[in-house]
Amino acid sequence: MLQVKTVDGSQGVQQSGRPAKGNEVIGSGTWFGAGLEGSDAFVSPGVVRSWGTWGVYGPSSGRWWLVRAWCWATLRGLHPRDSRRTPVLGVNPVVSEVLAETDAFGLIGHKGASRLSDFGMENINRMRVCLIEGCDEIETIVHGNSVDRSALEWLQKMFINNAQKLESIWEGPVHAGSLAQLTTLTLQRCPKLKKIFSNGMIEQLFKLEHLSVEECPEIEEIITNSENTGLEPEALPKLRTLVLSGLLKVESICTDDSLKWPALERITISRCQLLTRLPLNKDNAPYLRRIEGDQSWWTALEWKEDAIKGRFESFFKSN
Repeated sequence: MLQVKTVDGSQGVQQSGRPAKGNEVIGSGTWFGAGLEGSDAFVSPGVVRSWGTWGVYGPSSGRWWLVRAWCWATLRGLHPRDSRRTPVLGVNPVVSEVLAETDAFGLIGHKGASRLSDFGMENINRMRVCLIEGCDEIETIVHGNSVDRSALEWLQKMFINNAQKLESIWEGPVHAGSLAQLTTLTLQRCPKLKKIFSNGMIEQLFKLEHLSVEECPEIEEIITNSENTGLEPEALPKLRTLVLSGLLKVESICTDDSLKWPALERITISRCQLLTRLPLNKDNAPYLRRIEGDQSWWTALEWKEDAIKGRFESFFKSN
């Protein structure tokens, strides 16, 4: 079941078991379907460029993902709840060509691609928004060894949910300019994910503002020391919100308090009982004004000095 709706005030909703060939105009924007169902490819003969704000439904999460885009392409495969569908296997060259014309891409329930870069970096490099959900064979998003230049250089928002085999966001070298526009990274229900920021990745995230990591039980560190040696104190200069939930093994956000966190405003922690230290000191995080978490977690936190706890204690709110 494919569901797409506008959120521009008209609240139009269109549902279809199979998208029609061509463009489907909903409200004041245009939805452009690109995908496979069984052995049939359905693609539009042309791309209608029209700004719109779209809500795309993710069946495994049961939520709407909102995106404002010039052109949105969704590739769907077999979802466990719908045995009537034939799985989408591999990477179809027609779809890859269509992706070269899209600003936002939803990969939902797809089979056969182990990484997003399998669709061809030249085809997805203009993408600004990416949603990956219920793709059980995705292991990483980009493998740097197969890329000879900057990748995903225009990507602004990435949402990954229910990726059962995902182990990393990036493998191999990170070329300068990659992910340079990324502002939002949301990771949910990725049971094999162990590292978020691979070697050289953080240095490219000049504009990252929102980081949310939920239900990823194998993560032990948010910023892994072994992958980020010699990290500059000015790293993640724009990060404003940090949300961590259901990370049963996480013990640290980073191993010390050397980062300045110059823009950090809010930290939300839930069900991370092994996280007993925050990377805060008497001088960093000058704009932090809210720390949310369980009262028992806050009480058990360890601090280098009582003065540091005193500085932030008034900002704590029990959730």
